[in-house]
Amino acid sequence: LRDSPDFAVGAAWRFRTADDNLDGRDFFSLFVGVDIPVWSGVAASRETEGHRAHIDAVRDDREAVRRDIRGRIGVLLQQIELVDAELASIESSDLPEARVLQEYLRAEYPTRDSDFLSLLDAEQRLLQLELTVVLLRARRSRYQQEIRIETAEATPGPERN
Repeated sequence: LRDSPDFAVGAAWRFRTADDNLDGRDFFSLFVGVDIPVWSGVAASRETEGHRAHIDAVRDDREAVRRDIRGRIGVLLQQIELVDAELASIESSDLPEARVLQEYLRAEYPTRDSDFLSLLDAEQRLLQLELTVVLLRARRSRYQQEIRIETAEATPGPERN
């Protein structure tokens, strides 16, 4: 309705008693009018400013989402670095030491130079370290998966344009 013309039809009865040229005749008048919408520069600039404000708001929202995603990815990358450092520490020193101790106690057990409880403690220590390695790798995989998800959300696909 904003862009279509308005039509008006009307009628009026006019009394002309004091008119010398028409000898005081009355008139019945009909009129038809068409109001055609014409945009003024002020209205067009007001609408353009509204669109610009909306576009700026969308850009601000998009930038806030980008900053949020970058922040979450940064935290996930720090978590991965911590997990990698802990994994490297366990795999380079703790795990080899536990394996050497386990092998030594297994070799000495038949000769009765090591007792059964120390052998079980060594086995338990080795299993705990191996379980810790598995849990750390699973945690790193989960962090990497979350980064892939965050990256997929940050990258607009063809249907998001």
